[in-house]
Amino acid sequence: MNNMNTGELINQRLAIRKQLADLAEQEKLLKEQESEVDYQLRQHMEDQGLSKFSNDQATISISKQIVPQVEDWTALHQHILDTGEFELMQRRPAVKAYRELREAGQTIPGVVDFEKVTLNVRAS
Repeated sequence: MNNMNTGELINQRLAIRKQLADLAEQEKLLKEQESEVDYQLRQHMEDQGLSKFSNDQATISISKQIVPQVEDWTALHQHILDTGEFELMQRRPAVKAYRELREAGQTIPGVVDFEKVTLNVRAS
């Protein structure tokens, strides 16, 4: 691979991108099919009053988890400010907001710039 010229490397990069796009489309279709089969399995299990089902190849069980769904961001933010329960938020600054504040001349305490380098490819 080291012996390729720039044109060949560009062509190889485009071919890889196309293959990744094809795989992403296949993955999307498979996930849709998986979701439909999961729905049907849940229906069968619910109809039979089961929380676990198996055959000679696999065991399927239903599990339930409570996950947060924010209905009022203002109320949540105020609660976090009032209680100091910052663990309710994921630990990642919002890139767009950071860039906007930085461009406006603001510095954010505890945050430094990190230059993420990416290669942009656009097919002709």
